[in-house]
Amino acid sequence: AGAAGLSAMRRRGGRIIRPLLTVTRAELRDYLALRHASFREDASNLDTRITRNRIRHDLLPHLRRYSPRIVEILAREAEIARGDEDYLASASRRQTDELVNGVEGGVEVDAVGLSALPSAMARRVVRGMLVQVSGADAVSFEQIERLREMATDGPRRVDFRRCRAERVADVIRLVTRKGRGIRKPASSYVYRLQVPGEVSLPEVGLSISARPVEVARSFECYLSTENSVAVVSASATPPLAVRSWQPGDWFRPLGMGGHRKKLQDLFVDRKVNRGERARIPIVLDDSNRIIWVVGHGVSDDFRVTASAASMLVLKVKPLGDNL
Repeated sequence: AGAAGLSAMRRRGGRIIRPLLTVTRAELRDYLALRHASFREDASNLDTRITRNRIRHDLLPHLRRYSPRIVEILAREAEIARGDEDYLASASRRQTDELVNGVEGGVEVDAVGLSALPSAMARRVVRGMLVQVSGADAVSFEQIERLREMATDGPRRVDFRRCRAERVADVIRLVTRKGRGIRKPASSYVYRLQVPGEVSLPEVGLSISARPVEVARSFECYLSTENSVAVVSASATPPLAVRSWQPGDWFRPLGMGGHRKKLQDLFVDRKVNRGERARIPIVLDDSNRIIWVVGHGVSDDFRVTASAASMLVLKVKPLGDNL
């Protein structure tokens, strides 16, 4: 995992601050008891289908048999790794500025300068190059080492996923492979969607429409839908909004018993890479409640029930598609 993976969750990340991150559950319960304060237990914390809960309820108790203070030890390890990561990340950015230059379709690096770097620093520089040019969320250790070998006596050309590295004299050039270019990341966006109405999303090449439908007349037509259509309760407060995903977004996915789920966790579970997450439209009502994560699920808050008199049909299609 490297220092970045071992450093775990941070106390502060952008606008998000986690003041209770270093407080144990027992300490928090003791504090609440002293204050005679009530609290609510999130039922999803007991769901061992979720990886973090299996770690908490199954793995950590097992590890405590070998090291009673395993939680404190892991927390200390994360703190040390976090400091290492911050320093090495800053140093690698300086090295990247000195050795790496942008070229059409990619980057090039001074092979002699790269080979002279300590391995820890060289791996970070190479990893940054691969991520930048390939557009991948992550690259493997093997890929990093293959590119590093080119700086010494390694091969003169190596094909990676979505990109190709070639050494010419003392320069290694890494460019997007022809015919396998990466999709340009989408910019953030927000649009108003009237009901009935349709809105274009040029940033992602899609359009989304909304129209009310009487249940008695049309419900059977939409019992089985594809990811391009969502049927929701007409309780959604218009006008609707369509925007790009934002960190911190959450909703209650249909079929999860009303439990909340962060969209980031949803995307991780479904293996949606970071570059694609910004391309997924989010439909919200006028109260800023998420109705539909396009292609990935409808909110349980807007499910169509047997007593519903009307519903809302949301449909996404490529721009220019009139079918």
